[in-house]
Amino acid sequence: MPRAATLSERLTKAYVNALLPRAQRYRVGDKVQRGLKIVVEPGGRKYWTVKYVTCEGRESEKVLGEWPGMLIDQARTDAAMVRSRIKRQGVDPAEEARRARAEAERVRQAEREARAKTFKALADAYIEASKKGFRSARQQRPKSASTISKERQYLDKHVIPKFGPRPIGEIRRKEIVDFLEKVAHKSGEGASNSCLEVIRRAFAYARHREEIEHNPALEIPAYARPPRDVIASDDELRAIWLALEEAKEAPPPDEKGETHWHERNDTYLSACALQIAILTLQRRGEIVSIHKDHIDWSKRLWIIPALNKKERRRGLVPLGPMAMHVLKQAFEHSGGEWAFRGRNPDKHMEPHSLTRFMARLREDKGVKEITPHDLRRTGRTKLTSDEVGVDEMTAERVLNHVVGSRQQRAYDWQAYTSQKRAALEAWERELKRIVRGARGGIATTAREVAA
Repeated sequence: MPRAATLSERLTKAYVNALLPRAQRYRVGDKVQRGLKIVVEPGGRKYWTVKYVTCEGRESEKVLGEWPGMLIDQARTDAAMVRSRIKRQGVDPAEEARRARAEAERVRQAEREARAKTFKALADAYIEASKKGFRSARQQRPKSASTISKERQYLDKHVIPKFGPRPIGEIRRKEIVDFLEKVAHKSGEGASNSCLEVIRRAFAYARHREEIEHNPALEIPAYARPPRDVIASDDELRAIWLALEEAKEAPPPDEKGETHWHERNDTYLSACALQIAILTLQRRGEIVSIHKDHIDWSKRLWIIPALNKKERRRGLVPLGPMAMHVLKQAFEHSGGEWAFRGRNPDKHMEPHSLTRFMARLREDKGVKEITPHDLRRTGRTKLTSDEVGVDEMTAERVLNHVVGSRQQRAYDWQAYTSQKRAALEAWERELKRIVRGARGGIATTAREVAA
């Protein structure tokens, strides 16, 4: 602002009230508080300023407030605070104000971009960021391929058809709640919760990128999930195993029809994968991602890379005779680097393929509603039964659960291989007994081994 001659007085309320406008702006300094001035505009407006010197030695001025909204005592207090802060902290109020304006403009620009960026674009960007390690603003750690695949599945099947073309800045909490209720009604509460989780994470990524100010899905509660405690009986386990064998024994692929070939290939490999799930008691995402480099055939070991593990530490799974046989069948049928290849030979099948295959078994073979994870729970229960006789600690290690202190876990990750091998081979013997119960001792699956 243009400078005018500055008077100096001991300012009072009556004095300031009596100040009349002139043809040009003028100032009256306060003799009580150094740097404080009342400025009088030609139009009659009056306001307080404080003069200060920056750390760089430049003179500057900050507007404190309007008269009479800000009275003298408050103006003196604020002026003293400004000058003191500059002296103690080297903070320039003018620079602060400039940064505040710049930040406000950045927020407005982000909001404008959010109004233009679609949820489909955000979802694609979020998935790519997840592959590179994004989990949250506070955590950068790669997700497993199975987790990313599951998120992609729910985005493509449910979320994007609803919100895909919508600008992310326009999507409101109530819309998300209404959508989740419809998903729960149509596909179940579990699917609704999975949709909520991936929506929340996608918006968290947008918030991390400062594309939105608030996550509209942040405080939406998920449906309560009752604990699932399904354990397959011997009869149910036998029915599942025989259904898997029957699926593998179906006629070979028809070379005349590519679609038919893929269907048969998917069936055979899905059946093998579920048998491996029963025999090794590992997670479906770990199983479908078995690569030839993960198997040491001479040592009969399956090494699960840390990236494929929920616990983010590599696992070691000894392979019994039946598991070795089934796994060799899978690799021979797959004919590639993946034991359980997908329709794209360069990629493995998706974990949810096993869940869908189990659903087909229920429909086609009348098998009870049992999920791949129920098979893992069943095997864990069988390990510590009187028939198998594995101790609790070894059973937990077989499932590659985290056991012991951090120091104990770091001591030797191969230390319990022999105990785990003995446990899994004992489980194979019990499984053969269960399956043979329906065939009077006739060899069933993995015929060469079970004989």
